[in-house]
Amino acid sequence: MSSAAPLVVPGLTGRTVLVTAAGTAHGTAQSLVLLASGAEVIATGDETALPPSLVDAGTGLPGALAFRSLGPGWASVADWIGEHHAGLDGVVLNAEAELPDALLAQLVPDAAVVQLAGAGSARPTDAFRWNRVVPPAGEPSRGDAERAAGVVAFLLSELAHPVHGAELPLRIRA
Repeated sequence: MSSAAPLVVPGLTGRTVLVTAAGTAHGTAQSLVLLASGAEVIATGDETALPPSLVDAGTGLPGALAFRSLGPGWASVADWIGEHHAGLDGVVLNAEAELPDALLAQLVPDAAVVQLAGAGSARPTDAFRWNRVVPPAGEPSRGDAERAAGVVAFLLSELAHPVHGAELPLRIRA
């Protein structure tokens, strides 16, 4: 993936995807790949607004970007999604983000859940189609975050519909 333009993954046009911790290196890279691929991204985070760098980088991409702060809690985010969308086509759980199962069931009855997690983190519940992407340990480089974003986007696309329960460790390129 070049730093000039994010990767475009087929099979994401028109899909609505929730991305947690969108202001992190991984969350930003995922959001940009999804936006470049035509998805509508609902970015979340503990911040009160998205970082201007994500807003600027996402400007002009074919997808749409919305932000919801987690300050008021997950129930508030779920209510907003319910008011503005028919549901979600995918959820990306970054870092140690945990979306309560009851809210996941309400928002993503038939959608994919992708967890970007450390090797020791708990797996998502089997009530949902889930996959885990395990990045290299330590602080992600831009290249690591972009490669992980490409894998996450593929798992959320129509191309990976039957994939469930995959744990994909990413390796650092030499």
